[in-house]
Parts: sequence; C-alpha cells; structure tokens
Amino acid sequence: MVVYTKNTQMSKQVKKPKFKLSEADFLKMILEIFEGDPNILLWRQNTGTFPLANRDGTTRMFRAGQKGAADITGIIKEYRCGYCNRLQQGIRIEIEVKGTDGKLSDHQNEWLDNISEYNAICVAIWPEENDMLPTGFLRQRLEHAIWQQCPECYKKQGKQNVRT
Repeated sequence: MVVYTKNTQMSKQVKKPKFKLSEADFLKMILEIFEGDPNILLWRQNTGTFPLANRDGTTRMFRAGQKGAADITGIIKEYRCGYCNRLQQGIRIEIEVKGTDGKLSDHQNEWLDNISEYNAICVAIWPEENDMLPTGFLRQRLEHAIWQQCPECYKKQGKQNVRT
C-alpha cells in the first residue's frame, strides 16, 4: 500500500503554495515528531553514490542504499487496523519526503510500489502550510496515512497501490 498525501493528479490551474519548505527541513521535522515514540522507530536512510578515497590516494565510487529507496525507514511496533481491528505487529514503514515543489522520480515510485508488495506501509508526503503550526497537524496527517488500515484490508478492498 502506498499512501500519497498530496493529490498527484492536480490540474495546472491549482495555485502554488505561498510558503516554501525544503525537503531537508521537512524531513527533519518528521523525524523530530516521532523521536522517542515507543511505538514507532524511524531513521534516515541515505542513498546515492559518493566518492570515497582509497589509501593509495585514488578515489572510487561508493553506493549507499538502494536506488529510489525512501528517505526515512523504520518499524512500527504495533497498531490496530481501522477496518478489521486486527493487531498488526512489526510492520515496516517507508516515508518518501518531498519539499514544497518536489516530485517523485520513476525510481522512487518503483521502490514504493515494490516494497509495498511485501506488506510495508509506504508514504509519500509533501508539506502543507498547516504543518508549520504547533497544533500537531503534521503528526495527525502522518498517523492517518500510517494507521488508516492494514495492508491486508487494503488489498482485499481491491484498491490500487496509490491513494490520494
């Protein structure tokens, strides 16, 4: 199940948001929100290719992570499905974070689709203006995306892997 928290089919007539938030700042906000939560363990998942110095002075390229892997990964200790009320334990979570104007690459879409086939909860999230308020709106948005329903119920309903 891949949850998109922004309508990816928006028409060109929709006004651009008046605020800007970088992917790095938004990612930091998300990690801080769940820091210390006993039910969810999240960490930054760095990916990409980096030059690495060898002892002889030459350099080589080092690949960290899988191509297209989400920015944040983690484990949810347990939660109850909003539909079947079954207790779900040890569920993998992947969160792809985007800045205000960010777009998912083909590799990122493929990663989220593939990892969701293994019953992981996958979320692609863009910032909204209300996320900046100290009301807990961002946490509520993430919790709604994460705990809406278990992967089994989502598949039983015959829904696609994409929700808006």
